[in-house]
Amino acid sequence: MVIPLEVAIGRLTGLLHCQTHQTPLYREAPEAFDVCPHCKRQVIPYWDHGDGYVFPGDWQCPEHGSVTPMKSAVANTHPYVPDWSAA
Repeated sequence: MVIPLEVAIGRLTGLLHCQTHQTPLYREAPEAFDVCPHCKRQVIPYWDHGDGYVFPGDWQCPEHGSVTPMKSAVANTHPYVPDWSAA
């Protein structure tokens, strides 16, 4: 498949004067959140204070406790609902 020259140049330099459409070729990267790797809820950072310094402590998930977060564009923002299926 051959890309037209106008498109190839537009990818490198932006739109040309002959191109009337203003649709961008690429979307901006979505915002990345620190989330729990198990449930994808946003985690809360806790900072440790000592000897006049502040350094990162651990990250707390409301459901799973202390976790190592991962960056994700997808975050579960629904309120916590307990799982009663096994009760």
